[in-house]
Amino acid sequence: MSLGLSSHWDDFSSISQSRYMPNIEAKYPLFSHSEILIFAGKEAGGKVCRNGVCRFVAPFEGVKAEFTTRF
Repeated sequence: MSLGLSSHWDDFSSISQSRYMPNIEAKYPLFSHSEILIFAGKEAGGKVCRNGVCRFVAPFEGVKAEFTTRF
């Protein structure tokens, strides 16, 4: 389980005006090649890297579950 606080800024001079997005997530292995992740909080959207995987996501606020499997 992890607890996070994300922030977004365009350059270092605007770091004091950044937007903060609190979140919490829990990941649990279901099988040897699959896992489920529960996320609650805010996500700014754009490129998000989580648990070693980067992808583009839409802005989000709420609770979601993700199921991941690898072949």
